[in-house]
Amino acid sequence: MQRFRTLLVGLANQPADEELIRYAAHVVRLGTARSVHFLHVLERNAPLSRPAALHEIRRRIELHFQ
Repeated sequence: MQRFRTLLVGLANQPADEELIRYAAHVVRLGTARSVHFLHVLERNAPLSRPAALHEIRRRIELHFQ
C-alpha cells in the first residue's frame, strides 16, 4: 500500500476541525506521515482577527501534537 508522506489538513474554524486535527495526529502516530501542514482560510467577515484565529488554531493543534 502506498502511503502519503505529507498531509495537508484544511481547517475552517468549525466544530469539525477538532476531528480533523485528531485524525491527523493519529495518522502521524501510526508512522505513516512525516509531516502535517494545516491550512486555514479566514472568512472576510470572520469574528476573530487573523492573529487571534492563528493563536486559537495553534492552541487546538498543540493539544493533539504533544
